[in-house]
Amino acid sequence: MPDALSAALAALFADPNIGRDAVYIADGGAPVLVRIVARRADAPTSFGDAQLWSETTRIDLRVAEVPAPRPGDRIEIEGDAFLIQGEPIRDRERLVWTATCAWRDRSETEARHRSRHCCDDGG
Repeated sequence: MPDALSAALAALFADPNIGRDAVYIADGGAPVLVRIVARRADAPTSFGDAQLWSETTRIDLRVAEVPAPRPGDRIEIEGDAFLIQGEPIRDRERLVWTATCAWRDRSETEARHRSRHCCDDGG
């Protein structure tokens, strides 16, 4: 069964109507081209007796391409940058990570990345 499920997931991620190319950048790591499935929906959050609705971005990543995503890692999709918020969750079959992400201005995240590594080359 895992082979059939792996094949079905590969087809979903490869489908141009569902999957998209993205760049995954681990915090402090090099960029890696990956396929993702992005879901952007409103999510309810309870606060006392009130219920708030907020825009949420969840991104599915294949474990085969991204073995250990972490909070703070960046995913770039068509010029938009997203930071992983909280610990990503793996599915039951351990084939797909689901990461809740927050949109970030790409120049802001690039500046933060550069400032962390400004002294790597002795500068």
